Amino acid sequence: MMNLTGLFGAVVLLFPDVYRKLTTTLMYDQPDQVEWNERLTPGIRIIGAFYLLMAIRSFKKSRVNTDE
Repeated sequence: MMNLTGLFGAVVLLFPDVYRKLTTTLMYDQPDQVEWNERLTPGIRIIGAFYLLMAIRSFKKSRVNTDE
């Protein structure tokens, strides 16, 4: 499950506009009327980086546990 989270985090980190378009389409009845504030982009990237780092950390822990 964390692999999927890491993939999602990488997409959000690298392509925040794709994330905005997808979530706008899924969350709002009239997505064409939603206007995103561009100052939100760094926050979206931080969330993506957090998800990616958590997945990497989980992967490293699982590797250590299987090596023992």
